[in-house]
Amino acid sequence: MIRTASITLLLLLSLTVCILTSCGTMGNSEENLHRDPAQQGELPDKQTLSAPHELYNPPEEEYKSAYVKKKPVPTALNWVSLNSALKMISGEKAEKKAILYFASKVGCDECGIIEKEVFTDKQVLKNSRKWIFVKINYDVEKDLAEYYHVDSVPAFKAVSQKGNVYKTFTGTVNAEQFAWMLQDWY
Repeated sequence: MIRTASITLLLLLSLTVCILTSCGTMGNSEENLHRDPAQQGELPDKQTLSAPHELYNPPEEEYKSAYVKKKPVPTALNWVSLNSALKMISGEKAEKKAILYFASKVGCDECGIIEKEVFTDKQVLKNSRKWIFVKINYDVEKDLAEYYHVDSVPAFKAVSQKGNVYKTFTGTVNAEQFAWMLQDWY
């Protein structure tokens, strides 16, 4: 009888210990070790949770989202003066862009069609990100037109960052051809 009572007491004691340490409900099986605490009914304390900005401290420089891979497509070509273009490609904060001269003159019907239809095309705008656009008025800026050997309009000249002309096209183009030129000439 004493023996039965001691065995019963020992079983009750081990059962109590097992319940207190929760070994009877979940066990330590391999499957349960890799489960999420939230799925097990156990939630971590709020103090142990970290805010997203505490997990990663970006550098003090401008933060760029990983989701934005490219700059947005421009809505229009950005025409600048020759002096502005030269400043943009020289100095400490020089942009790695090439200059594209467009020579036209007042009263040129082909130049007007190019400006209205070609320069507003979506594919042209998409391919224009690597370029700085300078418009040369053939009637007013004759010295610049002579320097770049512009004999007739419309004319396009691709100029490197060192100021050297490396591609030339004279004549009219459609949007598809000009988009290809922007992509191929860079």
